[in-house]
Amino acid sequence: MITKAVIPTAGLGTRFHPVTKIIPKELLPVLNTPALEIIIQEAINSGIEEIIIVNSPSKPLINIFIENYLKNLNPSIAKNVDISIIIQEKPLGLGHAILQSYNKIQNDPFAVLLPDDIIFSKVPLLRQMINKYSELQSSMLCVKSNPNHLLRHYGVIEPSRKENATNIDYIIEKPNIDEAPSDLCVVGRYIFTSDIFNQLSHAKPTKNNEIQLTDSINNLIQLQSVHQFLLAEPHFDIGTPMGLISASLYRSQNDQTTI
Repeated sequence: MITKAVIPTAGLGTRFHPVTKIIPKELLPVLNTPALEIIIQEAINSGIEEIIIVNSPSKPLINIFIENYLKNLNPSIAKNVDISIIIQEKPLGLGHAILQSYNKIQNDPFAVLLPDDIIFSKVPLLRQMINKYSELQSSMLCVKSNPNHLLRHYGVIEPSRKENATNIDYIIEKPNIDEAPSDLCVVGRYIFTSDIFNQLSHAKPTKNNEIQLTDSINNLIQLQSVHQFLLAEPHFDIGTPMGLISASLYRSQNDQTTI
């Protein structure tokens, strides 16, 4: 059973400048609710009992949000979950951020939720993935089909060509259209076995001089099965201003409990 989740919040939010020079992008509202609260609620509704926030030293408002807003002003959300904060001292990439959680995760399987991705679903998307993990007992990436012009913004997988297989053969980070092995892009929900930490701990900086999660996933694929989980529900990339506006409009017109 998966009861631990990592939420990286150390990103710089440059696409939202100048507002994110003051307010972390994870606290910008989707309609009237901070995005990070929606992500935390999805984790809790999926059965997560321990959440590790990996934050930047330059974003103290995230700490204040957790301690004052969630734990004191809105305790009904956080009463059944342990939320802790780990500081990623330098912006060395998503892979490095996840590696910071090792002492909390140890040898347990765990989930990763990226706050840039909001998914509206009556059964929480992470809950669906956890249910599938119970069957497969393997690491898993959530993917969705995207049009060609968006592929360069995502990690794109090469799915297994075997009939009815959900294995991933490899993943390419932000490929050009002619390099993309499919139209299946990784969305910000992952389940990992603890074996990912061994790959992350030996990873070297590559693109943008960062520890890329994609590199360690490809190394993990060489050792064990990693599966895709195809997303069918409405998804919004709120890491862009238009994505945030679109998610807010969708939420205003639909049942807000479907998160």
